Amino acid sequence: MKLFFYKQYIKLNNFICNLFPVEDWRNKNVLKKYNVQMLKASFSYTLKGINYHFNKKFVPDWLHVLENEIKQPDVWFYNFDKAILIDKGVILHKKNTVLLESTFFQREYLNKLKIAKLLVINTITKPKDELINVIPLMNRLSNNYFHWTTESLTRIALLDEKFPNLKENYTILINHDAPKFVEESLTQIIKWPQDKIHRYTDKKISWVKNCIQISYPVVRNQNTQRYYAYPAYIFQTLSKLAEKNISKNNLDEQLPENFIISRRKVGSRNLVNEDLLLNHFPTLNLKIVFLELLPFHQQVALFNNAKLIIAPHGAGLTNLTYCKPDVIVYEIYPIGRSFNQTSSFYQISKSINIKYHLMMTPPINKNEEMMIDEELLEKITELNKKYLLI
Repeated sequence: MKLFFYKQYIKLNNFICNLFPVEDWRNKNVLKKYNVQMLKASFSYTLKGINYHFNKKFVPDWLHVLENEIKQPDVWFYNFDKAILIDKGVILHKKNTVLLESTFFQREYLNKLKIAKLLVINTITKPKDELINVIPLMNRLSNNYFHWTTESLTRIALLDEKFPNLKENYTILINHDAPKFVEESLTQIIKWPQDKIHRYTDKKISWVKNCIQISYPVVRNQNTQRYYAYPAYIFQTLSKLAEKNISKNNLDEQLPENFIISRRKVGSRNLVNEDLLLNHFPTLNLKIVFLELLPFHQQVALFNNAKLIIAPHGAGLTNLTYCKPDVIVYEIYPIGRSFNQTSSFYQISKSINIKYHLMMTPPINKNEEMMIDEELLEKITELNKKYLLI
């Protein structure tokens, strides 16, 4: 019975949301109506290179897609002098036309926010809350470390690079339940003032004067199929900012150059015998690190200082964004798991010129825990010799 009523609720929500016109600002004909300011002009690029390696028995299904030429759209921003802001980044302007802060998957994401009630309330009464000079960075995925880093932090970095004085007058709005890394990355990587970052309450309606909308530099269309394509410059920009703004001098202890990322405390996809690597390669002075125990600035500094990283597949590898070129990475991946997620780290590695090796090994249980067996150890030894590490 509960399922029946929930399905009826979703149908009603979608019906009401569909009454509101939605503009797709990826469409150039739509953009012609507005005086958008350019941050990065469109261009075509390819990620082909020689530094990404994988077992030829396991060819990623995204390879033929992302190694073809990709058309990167213009990246722009627009300042709404008057608008209504609702919930997680829903912007209403001229005659209740909808634009989501995420700038793509507009209709689909609007329905998933389940805010039909708020849309109706806004047509009946005027918002009591008023905001001035804001940049909303709130969407369905912005609390996820990978999506925040690649799709939100990158956009504000591009805006700040071209208009550094905006941070003096504009406040960034983030989700009310945003994890610590959201604020920390803004203050420490972008150097946005702490008092210019505000947590915006869910299910809220506000009248906004001067609301900046930044388009996504990410591509996902028929050509890229179900994969997100990230242009190299967004990762290169964050890598340079990390080198410039994250000081390694203020850390309590010296950072290891060679380390293993452990997922032992996570309980899935961990290397159950990771200590074997410490004993087998004593001259590397490998250290085991638990990223979940490190503050954001220390994670960034750790990766920016790295020379060799060994890690099971996990979101922590998003920090590869902050690496310097030529760092060596061995990602251990469980056979049988979808290859979709490997495309993201492939793109980061190609963008920054990381020497990246995707190593496949069978999981030993349903939690996808993995064992460093003789074959895997032999492969790691071979690569360490190739790179003159041992």
